Amino acid sequence: MRIAITSLGAGLGARLDPHFGKCKQLLLIDENDRFDAWSSPTDGYSEGQGVSLAARLTGTECDALITGVINPQAYDVLRESGIDVYLADKGSILELVELVRNGSLQPSTREQVESSFSACSAE
Repeated sequence: MRIAITSLGAGLGARLDPHFGKCKQLLLIDENDRFDAWSSPTDGYSEGQGVSLAARLTGTECDALITGVINPQAYDVLRESGIDVYLADKGSILELVELVRNGSLQPSTREQVESSFSACSAE
């Protein structure tokens, strides 16, 4: 299973970046914990950035994404490509990946994504 995760740094000990569309790094981790790191293409956030990043991710052999908050439209792009989305509040990259691998963290529904996105947008 290849897992993508939003990260505040480029290593497996880094912490989860809570925002998919404005993440600093996106790590793609394979089953042997080898990873590729993608840096965010822009500083801050621009309209449509989350959907663009989701579209880019669909071109990989990724099976899952772990993040804190994701735009529902970006979620739809990922799900249409068969990529499960997992929402987490916090944690290190490696511990969150292990939670997905062992089934302790379950894929999120669109309703959960909408609720977390609305709560984040209201802040």
